[in-house]
Amino acid sequence: MRDPFEKLLGNRQLRDELTSMLSGDRMPGALLFLGDDGCGRYTCAKMLAASYLDVPLDRIERRACPDFIEIRGQGASNNITVDSVRKAIVESHNSAVSNEGRRVFLIKDAQNLNGPSSAALLKSLEEPLPGVVYMLTARSENDLLDTIRSRCLIFRLSPLDTDVCAREASERTGRPSELCTELSEFFGGRLGLVLDCIRDTKILELYTAAKRFMSCYRNRDLYGMDLEANAYTERLPAIRFWEFISLFLANSGELEKHLLVESKRKDLESNINIRLFIAGTIAALIE
Repeated sequence: MRDPFEKLLGNRQLRDELTSMLSGDRMPGALLFLGDDGCGRYTCAKMLAASYLDVPLDRIERRACPDFIEIRGQGASNNITVDSVRKAIVESHNSAVSNEGRRVFLIKDAQNLNGPSSAALLKSLEEPLPGVVYMLTARSENDLLDTIRSRCLIFRLSPLDTDVCAREASERTGRPSELCTELSEFFGGRLGLVLDCIRDTKILELYTAAKRFMSCYRNRDLYGMDLEANAYTERLPAIRFWEFISLFLANSGELEKHLLVESKRKDLESNINIRLFIAGTIAALIE
């Protein structure tokens, strides 16, 4: 049997367990893939779905397989609505296209389930249909209801070694090894985040600006800090910019400052005035 997870780097034990489960036809009704952003939890779930449904991975990627249904958050809040879950439940009772009646429902970032959608999903997990498999991805099991988590077989994905991550990023993008090494170390071997940063010029620009901000912070250059931060006063870029600042602080061992920024950063998701947020956060950082 060809290894369906050969393109999933690292996580050797997890790959062996999934391959054994497939070859032994022991697929459970629900699986939960956990891991930090960029560790491959979503990619791994899609690979498993493709193998279970016996279709090429690119059909899953293109959502061109009628037996594969993906549920994800909507809108700025990224909440997974009860209507989207109920629609999937109705769909699960329809006849599957595959001869064995197999269907996969992939719930991406299940931490975005709200109360009603969690309750609707739980009902399906409590009364599983033959051949129907629910695959959930989330950052942490603590983000889900105990009743949902307890009904899933859990798999955890880990980051790559930073040298492996850097080499793979350089091979995939053709970018200089120095940049790939720097980003691999910054993101702690989370290949997905490294590739996003390299491939998206806006994300790379935000990273570079955050790096300049941190240089100003080290030199107590308040003017420079203010200049860099106020270049990003639209909400989504501002959220990403301060995510990078928070990670820079965590990576340098400044956990108190990291937690300070993390606690304040949540305000950016509300209607707070961003320029006031910047002024207050810079003042708190330099105290």
